[in-house]
Amino acid sequence: MSEPYLIAHLVRGQPAFDIAERGICVLCQSYESVLGNWVEARRSQEDCDYCNGLGYVWHIPTSGHGAKPYWSAELRLLIDWKLWEATLHEPVPNAPEDWPDHYAANDRQASNHNLNEYGDVIPAKDKVNASQLLLALGLTRPKPTITRRS
Repeated sequence: MSEPYLIAHLVRGQPAFDIAERGICVLCQSYESVLGNWVEARRSQEDCDYCNGLGYVWHIPTSGHGAKPYWSAELRLLIDWKLWEATLHEPVPNAPEDWPDHYAANDRQASNHNLNEYGDVIPAKDKVNASQLLLALGLTRPKPTITRRS
């Protein structure tokens, strides 16, 4: 992850500020995993819709959520007033009309999907609930069948 940034993004249709970090896009960038294994990129950067061809993605460290900022500034530049004046001459712009929302107020479809490790959408019908997962991992026992006396 990078140094922290102050970002402006949309949350439920309204502009909001957050602290975020940049990280490499694991789908279009090759990287060394935490276990020391080299992982090759799965897509070309130009064709990557996960990061929009940037090669990096934004994460909000306090929540773990991703973000799509329309404006950003390194936080270290904002601490020193002289650096602020030297680097930020313009006010924070308004979000473009078609900018994606962090949480869309009417985004019902997004709640029905998850992403797999490759960033592909998993349909809701293929999801596994917590009880099924624990059972599959052998961490719970199936409920015994109770036979009733007649």
